[in-house]
Order: sequence, then C-alpha cells, then structure tokens
Amino acid sequence: MQRAAAAVDSSTSTVEEVLNRIAGSDGGEALPEEEQARVDALLEELEEAPRQDGKPAGGRFRTRWGRALFNTTGLFQSVLEPDLATNKVAFRLFGCVPGHVGLRGTVEPIGDDRDTVKVRFQRPELLLPGLALRIGPSSSVQLATTYLDARVRLGRGSRGSRFVFTRGGAADQAGMDAVGLHRTSLLGWTCLAVAGATCAWRSAALWRLGSLAARCSAVACGLLAAALVLAVWVDRAPLARLRGA
Repeated sequence: MQRAAAAVDSSTSTVEEVLNRIAGSDGGEALPEEEQARVDALLEELEEAPRQDGKPAGGRFRTRWGRALFNTTGLFQSVLEPDLATNKVAFRLFGCVPGHVGLRGTVEPIGDDRDTVKVRFQRPELLLPGLALRIGPSSSVQLATTYLDARVRLGRGSRGSRFVFTRGGAADQAGMDAVGLHRTSLLGWTCLAVAGATCAWRSAALWRLGSLAARCSAVACGLLAAALVLAVWVDRAPLARLRGA
C-alpha cells in the first residue's frame, strides 16, 4: 500500500510539473527545444505509471502558418456518448476575431484494448461571427490513452503526437455537444461562390495566355474552382447522420 501511495504521489507531482511547464506556452508550442524535451521526458514517465481505466481523448491543430493567423485560445475534446466524440479548437483570428474549428465523429474500439480507439470524423466546421463553413474532407485518426487520473488525460496519436488534456474547467462551457452540427451559412455560401467564380475566371484568363506554364496554372485554378463547387454540393447533404439522434 505504501508503494502504491508513493507511486500516486510521484505521478501527481509529475502532472503538476508538466502543467506548470506548459502553462502559457500555447499548449507547449512556444516552449524552447530543451524545455520541450524535458516535457516529453515527463510524459514518458507518466506513460509508465499506474493509471485508471477510461475513454481515450485526442485533438490536433498546429502549423506554423496556422499559429500566425489563429491565436489558439482553447483545445477541447469530449466523449459525449460511448461512441460519439467532438474536438474543438477555439481561436482568435489575427488575435481579435473569435472563432473555432470543430470535428464530430464516431468512436470505434480497436481490438480488446479499451485504451486505443479509431475516431472517424465528419467534415470539419469553421465558425466565425456571422460565418459558418463546412469545407474539407472527412478524416480518421487512431488515438491511445497513455495515462489517466482524476486531473489529466494523456493521449498519443498514430503518428506519435502527444496530447495533454485537463478535466473540466473551460471545457464545461465550450458547447461541445453542438460541435459539428452547423450548416454553411448564407455568408459562407457567398464566400464559397465568390471564391469559386474568381478561380474559374482566373483559370480562363490564364488558359488564353497560351504558354505551357500559364495553362498549367489554369488547370490548377480550375481544379480549385471544381473543389469549391464540390464542397458546396456535398454540404447540401442532410446532416442527420451527424446528429447521432
């Protein structure tokens, strides 16, 4: 019993150190390389520690250009039902306009391992004030819970990415049950239509130039216009399957 209690105390201390080190660092993205290595080492310690059973968690939203445009204010993941999960990345566009990217998907256990699941996400939604867009492909990801206690959940993606989630807090007010249920708004339709028309016009103009380089660019613009039209068409499909009703 004393050994088990000591292990719990050690894990609690390690969790506290991880949270302190990544506080105010945009989920660890702004940490210096040496500090990131230290956090990774602490996470590996926790992965080897005894833990409780539970459902996996996951989430992702990181690129250098993305961080320049989107100041991330929250990364949330919720298991609403045994087979339904939502991910949400809240941000401020250019540091001032609030919005979020959301995913909604079904959870499928992999084998007999309760700690590893495959999540099949529907097409993502992008929400800004007055603007809702559903654009982009559906996706799937494999997630494993590597550590779980009353305070945090550690996850690892199929590509080795690590995630640290704390329980409750802002996530309780993040509206996770509504994530992934929004349709493209009128403003969203307008933006897609304008973008598609612009790409089509640009494609025609480049094609008329006649050079090989110009016509290759014209084909690229034409494909982009077609992709935007396809995105609009697919978004007209009923969302009943997303609601999980």
